[in-house]
Amino acid sequence: MDDTRTEASPDVRFEVTYRMSERMNGQWAATPEVRDLASGAVILALTDDRLDGTVMWGERPGRFVLGLRRWPQGAQGLAVHVDADAGTLRLGEGGAERPLAEAQTLIERHFDALQPPQAPPAPAAKPSPLRRAFDLAGWVLFAAMVVFGIARALGVV
Repeated sequence: MDDTRTEASPDVRFEVTYRMSERMNGQWAATPEVRDLASGAVILALTDDRLDGTVMWGERPGRFVLGLRRWPQGAQGLAVHVDADAGTLRLGEGGAERPLAEAQTLIERHFDALQPPQAPPAPAAKPSPLRRAFDLAGWVLFAAMVVFGIARALGVV
């Protein structure tokens, strides 16, 4: 079941719509989209439904912090500091200011970097000579049974 819920900023300047999606075992992710109510413009829209977030409204107008985590590795979170008036964001406390248009890409890169590298698949082991002999014997037995079955069906045997 997918659902949405909304929340307005304390100064009623912004509205956050959370797209709710069930992740597993009744646990939900709330993916936020922030809209400026006066202009109707979307300030920040995240499309990855694995993202779960909460907006913490700041004391200064036009600024808020978006706390994010991504399923299934939800243990490590990210604070995204947004200045809607300047059209910028910072990832974490010491991050550089970047344009809001880059939000989705920056957030995805951040969480992708946290994932452990994929281990390469193990090379296929060569079958032992004994294994190959048993495989060959099995195929010979199978072929003999098929030939015998056909011969019996034709009345030769």
